Amino acid sequence: SDLVCSIVFEAEHGESDIMLRPPRAVRVSLLERSDILVALARGLIGLLGILAVYAYALGAGVADDKARAIAFAGIVTVNLALILASRSRRGSLFQSLARSNPILWLVLFAATGMLLAAVYAAPLSGVFLFAPLAAGEALLALIPAVALLAISETMKGLLRRREQTTGGL
Repeated sequence: SDLVCSIVFEAEHGESDIMLRPPRAVRVSLLERSDILVALARGLIGLLGILAVYAYALGAGVADDKARAIAFAGIVTVNLALILASRSRRGSLFQSLARSNPILWLVLFAATGMLLAAVYAAPLSGVFLFAPLAAGEALLALIPAVALLAISETMKGLLRRREQTTGGL
């Protein structure tokens, strides 16, 4: 997924207000502590969400091959959600989706297609020991990604509100 992120982010245009922001001070690190904490928090949210969904599926009596498929789908969709959440530090998901990035759409569609093939195409699903998922099981696999995006968007909204009330400090 590091390669995928690199490809998507290299094709990314800067945010519209980038030239209005003050320059970074020379002594300030390129990667701030807050950036590292946000990345760790997002990763932890995704991981905990996937583990919770997997544990729930097993506890609900879902067959092992379906539970594996649910967890795998959760991993893929959380990775895609991480890409979407990381496109902008301040802007909303909808603002970032409005910015043109054809590579992003290519990656999203290709990853989704490969995920569907891995879960539903008999030769591939057999390699992974997956069973096809019913609609409810597929929706269960999406919960960690949706939760990650919702929490990320909430945090960005709080950051924007704080910047507005403090004058960008």
